[in-house]
Amino acid sequence: MEKENFIISENIEKTFHASDKTFYFAKINIHGNIFKPDLEELIETEIPRVIENAKEIKLKSSTISFTDINRININKKTFIIGHVTISKKERLRYKKGQTTFFANTEHEVANSAMFIYDLKSEILAFTTTTKLSVNSFIDYFTRLLSNDEIVGKVVINLIPDHYDIIKELQMFDKITYVKFSLIHPNPGNRFYNLYSQLVKEVSAKEMDVVYKDEVDGLKVEIENETIKTAAINQGVELVNAGYGEVELKGENYTYVESGKKRKTKKKITKKKSFSSKKSTKKLPLKGSTTSEAIKKVATFIDKLL
Repeated sequence: MEKENFIISENIEKTFHASDKTFYFAKINIHGNIFKPDLEELIETEIPRVIENAKEIKLKSSTISFTDINRININKKTFIIGHVTISKKERLRYKKGQTTFFANTEHEVANSAMFIYDLKSEILAFTTTTKLSVNSFIDYFTRLLSNDEIVGKVVINLIPDHYDIIKELQMFDKITYVKFSLIHPNPGNRFYNLYSQLVKEVSAKEMDVVYKDEVDGLKVEIENETIKTAAINQGVELVNAGYGEVELKGENYTYVESGKKRKTKKKITKKKSFSSKKSTKKLPLKGSTTSEAIKKVATFIDKLL
């Protein structure tokens, strides 16, 4: 790590509170302008520009914005750290002497969730607060980026836990339904080639792939935590890389003794379902200073690639 580049300012520990936080991970994807010839420039130059200079967005009674933005270098990689902040002026009760009174705050009261963005991989790590849930954070970050005319619409997908999907697949006695909801990856990586194979000559920004057999069930082979069924494995790989979601449906069976002499067994069918939305890659950081937490997140992102 290049320490001289990592320490941005003397108040970095005061500005960013990452100790005892849990970081979630997501993938930022150019979507509206995915077929533009200057896509690499949008990714490498324009997304960072917007994060560093984005205009705030006025909501009904509050404002959302990027705040406290800094660039840091860790292990020869560049990251942007900052906050997604929702703020508004509030009317609070104050005390003066033996009486209290209401008055508007001079400045907007801010609630901020920290993020760390890897410029190379487009992976976004972030925390939450009582007022900024996982869904709210992604919604606000998406709005702030998509509000820029040059960048255009972006889609931010949570990165699921890879082994959660495999584990869930293995827990079905019969899989009757698999649906992949996928978006177009950015060119230049193996996931782009994988997506292209699936859509072939159709230039689709999004696609839904559904496999269904409610009678006999789908054939999904898994061996040593590796999905051997190519069609399912390809979809799961795209989902794990942050390019979509997967939904599973099926059945599990239990057998209970029945009949007067308990010589026969009755089959009981229980419906089961799973969505990758419920499986999120996360990194709890307890007992770490903010600087230590940032370094751990950067290392964790490297392992995701």
